[in-house]
Amino acid sequence: MRRVSSLQTSFAAIALAVACAAAGCASSTSARSPGVATTAIAPAAAPSPPPSARPRRPCGPTDRDYDAWFDRTFGTGPEVIHHGPDATRIRDLTGEPKAEAERMLRRGLAACSTAAVTAIERARWGDFVPDLSRAVAADSPEFCANVILALKRLGSRDDFTEELIAVLSSRSTEARITAAAGARKFSIERFRGPLLDRVRQDPSWLVRADAAESLYALADIYPRDLFDHPDVSKAVHEGDERGIPYGHLDVLPPLTPELRARLAVAADKLDAEIKERLAGGPCSKPARLTMVNLYTISVREQSIMALAVEETLGSCERKLAFVVFVESAGGFSQVAAGLSGPDPLKADLDTLPKRVPVTYTRATGLLTVGTLTIDPAKSNVAVLSAGPKRVEVRYQGKQDLTFERRGRPWGGTGFPVVDYHPEIDDAVSALVDRTPELRARVRPGPDDVDPDDGISGSGSRAPDPAPRRPRKQRAPQ
Repeated sequence: MRRVSSLQTSFAAIALAVACAAAGCASSTSARSPGVATTAIAPAAAPSPPPSARPRRPCGPTDRDYDAWFDRTFGTGPEVIHHGPDATRIRDLTGEPKAEAERMLRRGLAACSTAAVTAIERARWGDFVPDLSRAVAADSPEFCANVILALKRLGSRDDFTEELIAVLSSRSTEARITAAAGARKFSIERFRGPLLDRVRQDPSWLVRADAAESLYALADIYPRDLFDHPDVSKAVHEGDERGIPYGHLDVLPPLTPELRARLAVAADKLDAEIKERLAGGPCSKPARLTMVNLYTISVREQSIMALAVEETLGSCERKLAFVVFVESAGGFSQVAAGLSGPDPLKADLDTLPKRVPVTYTRATGLLTVGTLTIDPAKSNVAVLSAGPKRVEVRYQGKQDLTFERRGRPWGGTGFPVVDYHPEIDDAVSALVDRTPELRARVRPGPDDVDPDDGISGSGSRAPDPAPRRPRKQRAPQ
């Protein structure tokens, strides 16, 4: 099961820290400012001259002044190591403090600090685009991949597609992971071949998995989650039983002939899916999901939470299996973005004073909250009240829960409960707006409070904080 919170450390970030510890990372400073890379980038099909033949800029030595400024500005704790620098600490700087930050970040770029790239991108400092464009020439493939993706997010019109494709062939596993995951920001035409090549022959299952999911995203194939494509997923994930840190190692055993054959079959199947989808028109056929993504939405401050699960999903349409509002008189200790896991999904709502267990079984369609079971085939919208002794029904109804959608999600984390959360939020809001009975109970105004309901509040929807980018957990399901 995967629990995703915009305010919590992701599972994979923790695993990455474990990998760092296993590799002997001396400090956060050394991790931020890598020295000269010893990787060799394999030749790749590219315009003349190819990226591998262009002059590379050696990374500068560790910059003590930059490191000291970074530590003073962003801190040195686990939060910085796991999530990277908090850009709010520099975004609104003016005068000399901003000038100092700009000088130091340029020194960080010279030292090939990926943390400097992250700070610039998160602060949305577009003035650094020329500096980042020049930094693509650095001879650290991992740094180069991060720079290219930052340029993409900052709206640069420079085309560094071939440089990112070249990173996919580097010796650095971490660089290949970054490039494979970031490729979904580019085009299927340019990345179809290189990513299929990673699926067929990369020794790291993490690279293979990111490459496959990027192809599903680029080709607009639903469902997006690799676990929803068991034939491809089984071969791609072979080796993950050794753990996430193992997938990050740069020295991995070569693929066995048997595994190479299975990966070739998986890649061919994926390529056939891409071909079929690209010929299918602007809208993909809504697909029934295998994994269960339970979304949680704060509806009214901290007293009411909405729960929703997708039944089917396509590029132009989403159908929810249910929307259930849970009122907690004591509020909630936290509201995460949601939970994801195989069917059946079991979780706990963080209601106060004690948690309420929740189980959803996709095979039967039944949802259990506390000791109360709801059959969405009969009632797919409900308002529940979680009291100290039991969960009670305030309202039940049956509605059409099909909603239009356009294009890809705004995010690119690989976690559906993060990437699709704004869309689910909007769908739940639209449902409440069009349903007077729901509006009176979960978003009451001064004239439509149900006197027998016992629910009162401001009527405003708490905004969901922008999530940081976690790496998708790939533990065996």
